[in-house]
Amino acid sequence: MTTTLGWGVSASTAQKSPSGAHTMAAERGSVTAELAIALPAIALVIVFALGIGAIGTQQIMLHNAVSHAARLLGRGENQARAASIVSAAVPGSTIAIESDDTLVCVSGSVQRLWGLVSVPIHARGCSLAGGK
Repeated sequence: MTTTLGWGVSASTAQKSPSGAHTMAAERGSVTAELAIALPAIALVIVFALGIGAIGTQQIMLHNAVSHAARLLGRGENQARAASIVSAAVPGSTIAIESDDTLVCVSGSVQRLWGLVSVPIHARGCSLAGGK
């Protein structure tokens, strides 16, 4: 005996029905599979964004440090103090100092490892010489 469930669907064909319970369970399995495929890609995008943000933060910190060191040198501080300011702000960084009669410029650089790639970060800051 076949029971009619509605819309002309009998109990024997209920598993093939678009509104049947068996169809919903199969769809739940496909959603799980799609999530399992998409989740690593989403995690990779998040890791990539965090890495770029960390490198950007290092760039900003290096720029601020070399600008501060240039101002110190422009006021007559010694080079060791300027170098210590930059290395305290960005560990592992090196500086180069250029000066003439009117300007003192400090260039800083550091290498940062981003995954398997070494990324060079550079910054330059200048100030008027002689505390003017």
